Amino acid sequence: MLMRRIWMLCLLPLAAAGCSVYVDDFHYSPNPGYVQIASTQPSQPAVATASAAIVGVRYASDQESLPRCVEVRFRLDNTDGQVVTLDPNSMNLTAGMLVRFDPPIVRPPQPVTLQPGASVFLTAYFPFPAGHFYDNTDMSSLQLTWFTQINGQNVPQNIAFNHVYYYYYDDPYWGPYPYGGFYGGVVIVGHGGGRWR
Repeated sequence: MLMRRIWMLCLLPLAAAGCSVYVDDFHYSPNPGYVQIASTQPSQPAVATASAAIVGVRYASDQESLPRCVEVRFRLDNTDGQVVTLDPNSMNLTAGMLVRFDPPIVRPPQPVTLQPGASVFLTAYFPFPAGHFYDNTDMSSLQLTWFTQINGQNVPQNIAFNHVYYYYYDDPYWGPYPYGGFYGGVVIVGHGGGRWR
């Protein structure tokens, strides 16, 4: 009976880890990335600011009606007096080796026109193309592109992200952390191909 309880206690952390909708070890920099969207008129100041972050690489979820995908959080701010419109369906995501993700599932999906000082937040889920997932795709970099419409004219924008790898080491001088980890570590922003394990 005692051995059975010990066995169950050992399985609990594994079960909890398996419940995550995200694949481990996929962090990207910058987080978030920012870009200023210039006016369509020469010598005019920027009219909008966009920011985006890679939330993570997701497993398929029947409950959320989502395939295997990359989740992106996006924000657009109208910082000037011009009319700014965002069609979230103009967004594209490309991985290393120019692998292009399928068109995004966007929530909310409809185009939004921003008044001066207004902002819009959305989440875009980019499905992996057929035959691809994180284990056979170069995920070392991701490029997000989209169009912002200013006074009826499409202005292309993009933000590039690099895969960040976290490695932690034990430091005998400092000893164990009170929260269960260890002091010390290194962060590497990856620029090469493939996934490090």
